[in-house]
Amino acid sequence: MSSGVVQAVWCCSTCGAIYHKDFPRCPNDGGEVVVAETDPMLGKTIGRYVIDRFVGEGGMGRVYEAHHATLANKRYAVKVLLGDAGATPSMRKRFAKEAESASRLVHPNVVGVIDYGATDGGLPYIVMDFVDGRSIAELIDDGPMPVARALRLVRAICDGLAYAHEAGVVHRDLKPANILIVTTSEGDEVPRIADFGLAQTAEESDVRLTSTGMAMGTPAYAAPEQMAGKRVDHRADLYALGMTMFEMLSGGELPFKGGPMDVATEKAHREAPPFSEVCPAIAIPPALEQLLAGLLKRRAQDRIASSADAIAAIDQIVLGLAVDERAATVNDPRRRTPVPARRAVPGRWIVPALVGAIAAVGGAAWIVSSHRAPADKPVVAAAEIATPPAPAPPIVDPPHAPAAAPEPLTAPAAAPAPVAKVAPTRPHKHHDEKPPKAVAQAVHIDPTPVQSPPAAPSAGAPAVTQPLAPVVVAPTPPAPVPAPPPPAPLPIHAAIAAVDVHGSLPAADVRRAVDRALPAIEHCSPAAAQNVVAELTIGENRRAEGVRASGGSAANCVSSALSSVRTESAPDVGEVEVTVHVKFAEQK
Repeated sequence: MSSGVVQAVWCCSTCGAIYHKDFPRCPNDGGEVVVAETDPMLGKTIGRYVIDRFVGEGGMGRVYEAHHATLANKRYAVKVLLGDAGATPSMRKRFAKEAESASRLVHPNVVGVIDYGATDGGLPYIVMDFVDGRSIAELIDDGPMPVARALRLVRAICDGLAYAHEAGVVHRDLKPANILIVTTSEGDEVPRIADFGLAQTAEESDVRLTSTGMAMGTPAYAAPEQMAGKRVDHRADLYALGMTMFEMLSGGELPFKGGPMDVATEKAHREAPPFSEVCPAIAIPPALEQLLAGLLKRRAQDRIASSADAIAAIDQIVLGLAVDERAATVNDPRRRTPVPARRAVPGRWIVPALVGAIAAVGGAAWIVSSHRAPADKPVVAAAEIATPPAPAPPIVDPPHAPAAAPEPLTAPAAAPAPVAKVAPTRPHKHHDEKPPKAVAQAVHIDPTPVQSPPAAPSAGAPAVTQPLAPVVVAPTPPAPVPAPPPPAPLPIHAAIAAVDVHGSLPAADVRRAVDRALPAIEHCSPAAAQNVVAELTIGENRRAEGVRASGGSAANCVSSALSSVRTESAPDVGEVEVTVHVKFAEQK
């Protein structure tokens, strides 16, 4: 649907019908077709609606924004049939069929039809919900759409199509210009399918209209069987959905190029080329490319069978993207915590060869200590490693290891000599610094392996050589790894999936009354996802009566919540039967 400000139009001087073809006289009433500086519909009152401004134009009619004659704050979209389209009885019939078909559909992703009638000049019109938002065609002009955003929008479009197809309605002209995006106060984007101008019901046999109408739909998006004039079903909408998604991801590129006849010929004789071939510079997941290929199969029987199957495929792609993103985050080396290198302890008394031997053996250490003493003091030589040490004993836990006292040092001298204690991590600052005085009967065993250079014994003092007992090192038990907490369950939220109305009340009025009960239905959220179907009737008192629900554990609660439904007006005749579809699902 194109939009913009139109300065001058060709129109009937009597009924105001707009024409694009060269009609000297209006086929509707015989009035002369003249050039008008402004649209003659602006400012007029049609039924209960006042036309405010021109919004856009489709293949069958012009769309205006209007307000209610008595409720100025209520805005609507009024679509008036073009004079060209209304020139034949078949197109007038088609326009009426659009109103009847679209009036069946009350769904968040479908633009609902509220009213239908004819102007004083005899031009048919349809009154719809006014959608204040950009079309997907406008979003495509911004460039290729991110995969995640495109999948969110297409899934919602599939919801609307699935609902229409279940009601027996096929759109037949689905394209980016006919899908409007509404942004909620929370920032969510909600697509709504508009312009069921070529809609047909499943039981229709008249599958091809006159050349005056756009019987074949828009060539770029129409399915091959539709362009060949064959009978179509819901799979034609799936083909158009695939073309729409292809253009969203590519930023305006389509698999078939050329004029309408070129496109029709290509579609009839060959499959659509893959996305990676048409747009090699744009990377999309392989599963998404397979989905596009499944939607764009040349033969209808080879395509994805239903909108529900397309939704299931989209959900799998979204799940795969989430798993890949999580794995990329976990394995990203930039997010790893660097392990600090162990700093070597400086000291002139540590022998590198001994450190290497200790690491290879697994912790056995032989400590050799000595220090220069004054001339009047006897010198005690450090213990020597006379022979290669035996393999280190296995490491055992201290509570189970037998307590072994170190052997005392023995020397030929009558009295034991004082022994200097060497601190391995705090070497002496000066060569002449004296060790602390200590009298000991045994060598102090320090857990850090340290070796001091051997000193020659002084004259008259025999050397003392004694191997020290091996050090038993208790291993540090590994810290227990806590089990990851179980994922928190996603909250269950309620949504009104559909409202079916049978009787003399506008479906939009009933939908508004049901929507007012949604906060109470939210309190019915069960522990698991489920669907509840409720049935009720509305009579002269405008209240819901005989409410009964089934389908899950929340049925009784939903039935109680819907008992508060009250419409703004009473039915014109008899009672109205209402079926409400409530969907409880996890919020993604």
